Amino acid sequence: MKIARNILVLAFIGFIFFGAFAPKLANTQAETVKITFWYTENDAEAPGVEQLINQFMDMYPNITVVAEQKGFFTAKNTYIVQFTGGLEPTVFRAARDWVVEFAYQGMIQPVEDYFTQEDLNDFLPDALRLVRYNDKEGNEHIYGFPQLVDAPALFFNKHLLEQAGINTSKITPETSWTWDEFVNNAKKVYQDSDADWGFTLQGMFYGGQPIYYGHGAEFFANGTVSRDTIIVDNEASRKALEFLKSVVDAEWTPSWDLQGWETINQYFTTGKVGIIQQGPWELRNFLTSSPEFNPELPDAKPYASEDNLGIMQLPRDEEGHQGAPLGGHAYVISKRASGDVLSAAVKFAKFMSSPEAMKLRAMNYYHVPARQSVFEDPDVQASDAWKYIQVFEKIVKNAYKVPVHHLWAQLEGVFAEELDAYLANEQSLDAMLQRVIALWNEILPATGERGEKETPFSMWPFIIAFAMAPIIIKKRRKRRI
Repeated sequence: MKIARNILVLAFIGFIFFGAFAPKLANTQAETVKITFWYTENDAEAPGVEQLINQFMDMYPNITVVAEQKGFFTAKNTYIVQFTGGLEPTVFRAARDWVVEFAYQGMIQPVEDYFTQEDLNDFLPDALRLVRYNDKEGNEHIYGFPQLVDAPALFFNKHLLEQAGINTSKITPETSWTWDEFVNNAKKVYQDSDADWGFTLQGMFYGGQPIYYGHGAEFFANGTVSRDTIIVDNEASRKALEFLKSVVDAEWTPSWDLQGWETINQYFTTGKVGIIQQGPWELRNFLTSSPEFNPELPDAKPYASEDNLGIMQLPRDEEGHQGAPLGGHAYVISKRASGDVLSAAVKFAKFMSSPEAMKLRAMNYYHVPARQSVFEDPDVQASDAWKYIQVFEKIVKNAYKVPVHHLWAQLEGVFAEELDAYLANEQSLDAMLQRVIALWNEILPATGERGEKETPFSMWPFIIAFAMAPIIIKKRRKRRI
């Protein structure tokens, strides 16, 4: 009887214990939240992304981040297609012109309520500008947490320029050649160095933007995006496009069909090209994987060193126009996120855009921070990356500021396709400009700023497939910014 009584007592105590603590255990399990995250950093940068994700999950053990790397050039369209089926990620790293397009289409949510005043003061004005947009009622919102800002520059191989008789000791990050100086120097490298060509640029409009804007050309008058302000057929625009065509056709550049995104980087890292137009996102790749710049590689050249890589401002016209378009990335949150998932997504996006996260990326991957405090951080200033961050800080400050408009990516895409056909000798300049204007008039509203007919999400996959077809079939070159 005594044993039975003791068993009953223990059972009762166990019941009380379980009743008291089981809800807490259940709540702990219920509080575990999973969010999905897509990022578009390249393979050289991916380890840093994974490191930050692991740090975040250590800080928040009840939040699981399922991350997936996406190719930059397909990520945007993949996101749109996935959104139609409710399969989009919770958090997405979106580029400059994607953010406001997603915002207008109701795919991401405003996040200004999660910014402190300290955040607003710390983020660079240019970084915030790219994620600010008015809703359809005219109320301004912030639609993303800025991650970085960037802009292209001229990278050059000092050894090859010196072979051509160009004194590179006089070239500093503040240096900007005129267009005539640029052409003459590229010709010299082609004629008098071991390089196969003097210069190469990215395909499609990203390669053309610095030359276009660097001649004072504009899409629209006064930065106002409308049918009535289209000026792509004016004198400045034609002059810029004719100059771009002359560069593409020059003997000192690879033929247009060879100037793809991957191939131009390979030309530069193997010493086949002396000058390339690129951005900070390729800097780590150049310094670590090129026998021209990394003396520790088995096939390193005798002159290989980090100092052999030079960086300068893009060329300018007589009036001082420089065409490096301002770019940037931000973390956006799906409109469908709510409750605990939204709370977890906000924590993650804030962490990934924090000074600590930017500091890691700046020091290890030469990213240009989107926060002023990171530029002022003593560790960053003492790091090997500081000299490169300073260079690109100057370039970003001089960058051309593309209008922030939800149709910009679509307008720019049309221009890129028609420009590509012009540069490939598939149509004349007149035909190109006529087609651009006609297609833009179909895209832009007849009156007012926001009179567009919205495209139903159910139609996006078909529109994307149609738009991508000529790119896939003709293997069009790609752009990045």
